[in-house]
Amino acid sequence: MHGAYALEDIDDDLDSGDDSDIWELDATWYPCRNLSLGTGYTYTDLDDVEQEDFRVFGEYFITDDVAVGLAYTESEIDDIDFERETYAFSARFRF
Repeated sequence: MHGAYALEDIDDDLDSGDDSDIWELDATWYPCRNLSLGTGYTYTDLDDVEQEDFRVFGEYFITDDVAVGLAYTESEIDDIDFERETYAFSARFRF
């Protein structure tokens, strides 16, 4: 399990003084030595704009050094009615 908080200080020419709060929580389950399955949630608050990200992911080690992974993320920005889906494929090599 992983949790994090970040405060992002945004400096711009508008001198708006905006700061962004980011909260994150992830959990990963290892049902066997070669497989990991997980889920996560991220909440970002930038003054009046709020974004939520939900994700699920998995990774399988084909050998001790080579793994492949899949991930799906659904993002939503509440105040502007924006939704996005992201599919990702990954490959990892450890040495």
